[in-house]
Amino acid sequence: MMINPADYRTPGQLIEALLADRGWTKRTLAIVLGVDESGINRLTSDKQAVSAAMALTLEEVFGVA
Repeated sequence: MMINPADYRTPGQLIEALLADRGWTKRTLAIVLGVDESGINRLTSDKQAVSAAMALTLEEVFGVA
């Protein structure tokens, strides 16, 4: 399935869709990124803004521009 970032209102919604598309859990993403799972939970619930560095890392991991 092709994910169109413009179809999502928040970064958290987009990250959730990308995870679902790959069949990944938040824990899996945390392990791949080498970060704490609570940080991923804050990102997906839109309680924490996505930093520029994290945006670039997520772009690399998911192949989304």
